[in-house]
Amino acid sequence: MTLQLCLALNVNKKSVDRDLDVYRNLLSKLVQAKELLKEYVDREKKKVEERTASQKANEAVTKCLAEYQSAAR
Repeated sequence: MTLQLCLALNVNKKSVDRDLDVYRNLLSKLVQAKELLKEYVDREKKKVEERTASQKANEAVTKCLAEYQSAAR
């Protein structure tokens, strides 16, 4: 098909094939970059969730200790 198009448009098939290869490689790299970015975002979300859960647990323990200490007086 590319041969027919190249003949019809009077362009060099080798140049077209080379450009198509470059295009395919770039698409592949973009897909990989998108996957890496998604993994990074997911990992950062998980870290934030873990920090939030840890902070809430610490706050609950602090509150419980404060209530225990005030009840013991």
